[in-house]
Amino acid sequence: MTPLAVDLDGTLVQTDLLRESALRMMRRQPYWAPFMLIWLLRGRANLKHQIAQRVDLDVSRLPYRKVLLEFLNAQHAGGRTLMLATASHRKYAHQVADHLGIFHHVLATDRYINLKASAKARALRELIGDGNFDYVGDSRADLAVWAECAGALLVDPSPRLLRQARRVTEVKRIFASDC
Repeated sequence: MTPLAVDLDGTLVQTDLLRESALRMMRRQPYWAPFMLIWLLRGRANLKHQIAQRVDLDVSRLPYRKVLLEFLNAQHAGGRTLMLATASHRKYAHQVADHLGIFHHVLATDRYINLKASAKARALRELIGDGNFDYVGDSRADLAVWAECAGALLVDPSPRLLRQARRVTEVKRIFASDC
């Protein structure tokens, strides 16, 4: 069975963990706000790392996409290898993976590498090989990953994103938004 990689922000959850953690930091520790620009100037990965060092999130309260999560649980129960592949910081990605208990591997942003688009595609290639996986995503940044995989699963795509995904790989499934 083809392994399945799953994006986190906007895909598995209906939010963005960088936005959530940054807002939480600014509400609870506003004195760090001026430093965020300095951290960002050193790269998006550094910004995510610095915030993750200072902010905890309760991953059990994230707005998970129910239909996708049910699908993933069924895939896991059927023996499919699932990988969480996200541009979110590794701290949060591992917490989500531990909470859900269905992922075999976690690939995520660290202090130096923002695991988005081509960086994510490269990390997945290194882990499982060229084209030997399916990928669930929701955004234009995921096109770089879909171009490297066997098949795409899309979450609530716009007509334009759906057309773009179909140009680079086989679209195997579409998940409608479930609020």
